[in-house]
Amino acid sequence: MSERDKTVDVLRGLGIITVVAGHAWSGTGLPPFSPYSFHMPLFFFLSGLFFREERIEAPIAFVLKNARTLLLPTTIFFLVYALFCQLIRAAGFVNLWQPFSISNVLFNQFGNAAAYGFTAPYWFIPCLFFVRVYFGLVHTRLNALLAGMARGREVVLQIFWALIYLLGAGFAVHASRHMYFEGRVTTSEIVVLRIIFAAFFYYAGYLAARWKATRFLPNVLLLVALYIVQQQLWATGKTLDFWMQVMKFEHPVLPIVTSLTGIAFMYGVAGIISNNQISKKILAFIGENGLPIVFHQLLAFFLVNAVLCGLGAINPADVKNNYFQWHTEHMWYVYVLAGIAVPIALDRYVLKPLGHLVKTLWHRPATGT
Repeated sequence: MSERDKTVDVLRGLGIITVVAGHAWSGTGLPPFSPYSFHMPLFFFLSGLFFREERIEAPIAFVLKNARTLLLPTTIFFLVYALFCQLIRAAGFVNLWQPFSISNVLFNQFGNAAAYGFTAPYWFIPCLFFVRVYFGLVHTRLNALLAGMARGREVVLQIFWALIYLLGAGFAVHASRHMYFEGRVTTSEIVVLRIIFAAFFYYAGYLAARWKATRFLPNVLLLVALYIVQQQLWATGKTLDFWMQVMKFEHPVLPIVTSLTGIAFMYGVAGIISNNQISKKILAFIGENGLPIVFHQLLAFFLVNAVLCGLGAINPADVKNNYFQWHTEHMWYVYVLAGIAVPIALDRYVLKPLGHLVKTLWHRPATGT
């Protein structure tokens, strides 16, 4: 893997840590750069780094490939946690129980994904699926058509697309705020507006990679400047956080601004960290295991609480929801560490061997008697 890719993995690792830290209510230790002010657009940006505008994908094969890598695992773990919720009810965790529903298993991931608590972070994955499908099948063809008309004016065309997607992101924020103001919040609108909002950051990632713009970011003076800008925005008292899962924005412009400054700041930090071999290996390893962490971080929170129940510190009925933490001010780091380590261990030592066993049995030739 190249140094550039390692920096991307380091950045992905930092991003995953901000996700778990956000769910653990601990922030990142940098109040102006709170996780909810940038961290979900960061992951669409990261995915966009690997998009190729000139590559025209075969529709069926492309959809099936992305469905297999994104939607299939999500559906499997939806089923697993739907069943798990039935089991833990018997152990006294009644607040985490939800009735089993095939409809939720198959379709809730496209909405808020929170039908079974443990699955709440999954909403991002179908959103990424639709963004990838749009860019791979629609954007590339539209771009090829316009490129023929523009006669090789690549930069002009890319500026055009960037403005279109920026306007789209602005529209998504405005429409979401209007939706909440009128009190007519619908899941279908949230799903569509998510995709429109995410598309800008996906394309921004493509442009950053295409023009190697990220090489300027690992600069201490630039990071100081970005921090000052973000700190001044934070000091205004305006809410910088936004919630992409439900498309709730407190400000009409700042979500786009803080997402861009947050992405730039974290990319610069990742570039500097990449100069330290030990830190690079640790964070890149976390980044490479980002998907298992998304899938199982809330299971890790539950296991911490289950241990506390076993020790008599709390009772199962005290665990009010999947984000419950005992004495967050003292225990947040335990939940964050568990939210990272447990999913990686589960994936490496249980799920991957189990998957390998299933594949072996599936492909084993039948023997006659």
